[in-house]
Order: sequence, then structure tokens, then C-alpha cells
Amino acid sequence: PKSSGAELLPFETPQSANSDDIRSHVPPFWKHSYPPRLVLVSDLDHTMVQNEDHTHHRLLTFNAIWQIHNSLGQDLLVFSTGRSPNLYRQLWEEAPLLTPAVLICSVGTEIFYLVPEQTGTTGGRYKYE
Repeated sequence: PKSSGAELLPFETPQSANSDDIRSHVPPFWKHSYPPRLVLVSDLDHTMVQNEDHTHHRLLTFNAIWQIHNSLGQDLLVFSTGRSPNLYRQLWEEAPLLTPAVLICSVGTEIFYLVPEQTGTTGGRYKYE
């Protein structure tokens, strides 16, 4: 396995910060009053999705590990891709991708946040804005 060289750093809360100070730094789509424990940002092609592996074995393994690790919803998954939203949707239909909280498309020129739909229902439906 090839290492990306990325280093995961723990989030440090200033000792003097109160919850209002911390909340001002939390993205509006984040449902907790504290910052994410971990933010994982990944490319898709040849990283999350091994295009030559039609069984998606590695992706399914990652999905299982992520869902166990993030069972309390304290982590944030971000996909960053050079693909346009339409090409991302095509990949979404071909591969068993998890739903990221943030989707960065078109080499960073389009950013979408997963937010609850304002339908008045409690069905847990979400959409990207």
C-alpha cells in the first residue's frame, strides 16, 4: 500500500475558549456543538475508487472501517475530485461510495455541503447546497 504522506493532527481546543467561541469555528452543516474529531479528505479516482477493480473490494473495506470508526458521527468525510458534479454523479452510480459531508468538485471550483432538506419531515433526508 502506498502512503499519501498525509499526517493526521488532533484538533486542539484553546484552554480559554468557551462553547460559543468554538461554535463560531464549526461549519454550519455540522450538527454538533464541537468541531469534528477527524476530517478525512480524499480524492476519488485511483484513491478511493480503484478504477481497475470492478469488485470495489478496497472501497468496501474502507466503507466498513469508516462506518465503525464514525458510529457516533464525530468525524467528517470530504471527497475532493477534479470531476465535475455530473461526472461525480456517474461515478456515484458505478461505485459504492459513502455520502460525504462535503463534496469538492471541478478541481476545487465547486463546493457542496450536505445539509438537511427543509421539507418539514423528520425522515432524515439530505441534499447538497
